[in-house]
Formats: sequence, structure tokens, C-alpha cells
Amino acid sequence: MDAAQLIRLARRRAGLSLRELAQRARTSHSTLAAYEQARKTPNVDTLDRILTACGFRVDVVLAPRPAEVA
Repeated sequence: MDAAQLIRLARRRAGLSLRELAQRARTSHSTLAAYEQARKTPNVDTLDRILTACGFRVDVVLAPRPAEVA
């Protein structure tokens, strides 16, 4: 799942409009829309701020990748 999908899912689960979330996350409506449409990619701190504004948190797990098959 990419950042755009995470933001959209979190916003919908929180029952927020784009404008409401933009205000809560201290960003513009147009920037948030660009994130949801994958026209822009937020950095990790921004993604965390947006998801926190929806009532969620970011958990990162470092896991080994499976070996590539040649």
C-alpha cells in the first residue's frame, strides 16, 4: 500500500472530508488532494502528521526482503 492509499483510507475511516483533514493536518486542500492522487508524495513526517490528524499512527517494521529469483 502506498502513501496515497494510506491517506485516502485513513481519511475515509475517520469520516473526514479533504478540507477537514487539510485543516487538521495543517496543510492545504490542494496539497492533500495531490497526495491522495499520488501526484505528490509526502515525506515520512508529513505522512505521520496527516495520519495522526485522522486518529491513526504509523508503525514501521523493518523486514528482510525475500531473495530475488533470477
